[in-house]
Amino acid sequence: MTTIMSGFNTSCSRSVKIHVKVPKKLIEQINNSQSTLNTNLNTCMKNYEKVETELNNSKMELQEILRRFYNDLERQKNETKAHVTRNRDMMWHIHSLIFLGIGEVFVTFVCGYICVVIKINALKRHLGNDGLSLKPNDMVTKQINSYQKVKGAGSLTRSLAVICFNETRIAFYRDLMGDITSGMETEYHRVSKKEDILHINSKIVVIFVERNDRHIILESEHEIGDLKVSCVRYIQQNGGHVIVVYCGHKESDNMGDLLCSPSLTSADRHRELRALKDDSCFLSIHKTFSQTQKNHLKTKLKKYIDSK
Repeated sequence: MTTIMSGFNTSCSRSVKIHVKVPKKLIEQINNSQSTLNTNLNTCMKNYEKVETELNNSKMELQEILRRFYNDLERQKNETKAHVTRNRDMMWHIHSLIFLGIGEVFVTFVCGYICVVIKINALKRHLGNDGLSLKPNDMVTKQINSYQKVKGAGSLTRSLAVICFNETRIAFYRDLMGDITSGMETEYHRVSKKEDILHINSKIVVIFVERNDRHIILESEHEIGDLKVSCVRYIQQNGGHVIVVYCGHKESDNMGDLLCSPSLTSADRHRELRALKDDSCFLSIHKTFSQTQKNHLKTKLKKYIDSK
């Protein structure tokens, strides 16, 4: 570009020198135009160089951006791969710990069971076979049986007793049985533990059982406790007679001539209770006896008292 300008200047100078008759004013205009052209050319060159520099910078920036992008992409890929590997290793460790814990619990249980069995066997050898066979209730039952042997079967007196298991209900039962036992010598007992059974001396016993949600009237072998059924067995094994009355049962209202509600199906599944029901010695009431039940009780009690 500089060479072109030099040639142009020389050409113009020659032109001016050759045409000496050209007006001076025109020569000045040509020189001014040449200066303006030179200035514009220099400005264009500077702008070109500036644009070229900016393009180069932009290119470099774009290359840097692309390089960072690919680096970030590669790093994320590696991090994802490492994260997956770390999670897999973590899950493997967790599963290992779980299985190890289960194994430890199982081994501890087995060892504990073996130790308990060994100790029980050693204690049995030390105390004898009967040393560990009696539970507290069984011990009382054995005491009752021993007491029966001392007294002898049939040693109960020919009197009437009303048994309940809640002391606060004795007054209610006394009112309930008032008309029925009129003229009969009657004792009222509250049984709260098996030892109390030994104090029953009457041969004819009416046992009142309060309603419960499961309708457990007399306990079975799989129930907790056996106080009520032990009371029944004690009387029967000593030659006595038992009548069981289940109280507070709403469905026993308005039963007509029935003695107990048909809805009490548990009575049919219990050995002693089924035998009492078959002998018409099981009654169910809500709050009071029906006239049929009163007449039946009077007849039953008189029959038992008069029997030899």
